[in-house]
Amino acid sequence: MAGVSSLAFYIHVPFCNSLCRFCEYTRVRSGNEAQESRYADLLARQIESWRAAHPYSLVHGLDVGGGTPTALNPRAFARVMKMAAELFREGRASDFEPSVEFSYDTITAEKMAAIGDAGFTRASTGLQVVDKRFLSEMERASPALERMLSVNAGLKAAGVVKLNLDIMYGFAGQTGKSFGATLHALEILRPEQVTLYEVRYNMNALAHAGVTRESNYTLYSHLYDSLVSMGYRARFGQNAFSRVDDEGVSSYLRHRMFDGIPYKGFGISAQSMSPVGLAYNSLKKYSGECLPEIAEIVEQDIYRLPGEELAAKYVAVALYGGRFKLSVVTNFLGADARAHFAPELDFLVSGGYLSVDDSGECRVTRKGFREYGAIAALFWSDAHKRRWLAWKEGA
Repeated sequence: MAGVSSLAFYIHVPFCNSLCRFCEYTRVRSGNEAQESRYADLLARQIESWRAAHPYSLVHGLDVGGGTPTALNPRAFARVMKMAAELFREGRASDFEPSVEFSYDTITAEKMAAIGDAGFTRASTGLQVVDKRFLSEMERASPALERMLSVNAGLKAAGVVKLNLDIMYGFAGQTGKSFGATLHALEILRPEQVTLYEVRYNMNALAHAGVTRESNYTLYSHLYDSLVSMGYRARFGQNAFSRVDDEGVSSYLRHRMFDGIPYKGFGISAQSMSPVGLAYNSLKKYSGECLPEIAEIVEQDIYRLPGEELAAKYVAVALYGGRFKLSVVTNFLGADARAHFAPELDFLVSGGYLSVDDSGECRVTRKGFREYGAIAALFWSDAHKRRWLAWKEGA
C-alpha cells in the first residue's frame, strides 16, 4: 500500500457457533475463549505493525465480517470493536459508514453497547431463509421473530442507523413458494436494506441437482418483484435493495465494488487490493474446528497483476451490483476503456445486454442479467481469453 493515502478496511473474524455447509469463507468454531483471545492478540499485532508502516489520511469504509464477529466472547469482541474504531480515527470520507456483521443467536446487550461505543452505524446479518427443513439440512438455526425484533430495537438504541438482512437463493429444491416465510419475516422486520446472494453452487460441496442459470434467474425475479412490492428500491440485476435513500451497501462495499479504491484486509485469509495487485493473509480459505497455531498474521499470497487483470477483477466484483464504471476500468488499464473494449461494448450494447450512459457507467439490462457471468468474461485480459478459448477448443 505504499503511496496510498485513501482506502477502505476489512477485518475478518472467522469464528462461528456452527459451520454452515454452504459457507465458503474462512471460519473456525467458536466457544474456546483462549483461542478467541489469541486471535484478538494476533489481529492487534497485525493492525499495529501495518499502521506503523503505512500512513493514510482518508478512510472510505470499514467492515467487520466473518464468520460471525459476535460469536466472539464479550471481551474479545469489545477488543475487536476498539481496534476497528482506531482505524478510522485518522479521517473519514463524507459518506463513511462502518458496518459489522452479527447473528441473532450470538449478539447480546453487552455486544450491542460495544458496537455503539465504537461508532458503528450499520449492522448486517444473514436471515437466509425461514424454513426449518432447509435450515436443518444446512446445519443452521433461525431464531424467533420476537427475538429478531428485540435485537433490532437494541441495535437501533445503541446507535445503529441501518440494518441489512442477507438472503441466499439458488439451493437445490428452492422455489419461489419456499421463500414465503422469509418474505413474511421481512415485512415484519422491515430492515433498511436487503442483500440477495446467489449460491455459487459450482464452488461448494453440495449437490445442486436441477440448479441452473435459468432457475436462479426465475428465483431472483420472484424475490426482486416481492421486495419492490414492499417498498425496496433497486435496479433489476443488482443484489442490494434499500428502502432508504442509498444504494443498499456499506461504504466499504460501495467504494470497493463501484469505485475500485484500494482496500486492506486484516485477519486470517483476508484479501487486500492495491493499485498493483492482490494479497491474501495467512491461512487462506481455512475451515476447521480450531484455530491453527501461527505466530503472526501476514500477507503471504501476493500477486502483482497487470492492469488488464485488475480491470477484469473490478468488473467481475462490480457486477454484483449490476453496474461498473468505464472511468475505473480506464484507471486500471492505463488506457481508454472505450477504445480498448470497443468490440465488446458494441456487442453488449447492440445486443441489449448492457446500457452505457454519457458518464461511462455501464448497467446490466434484464436480458444481460441472465448472462452476467459471460458479460464479466468479455472484460478478461486478452491473455486470459486466449487461454480459455484454447482450453475450450481442446475440451
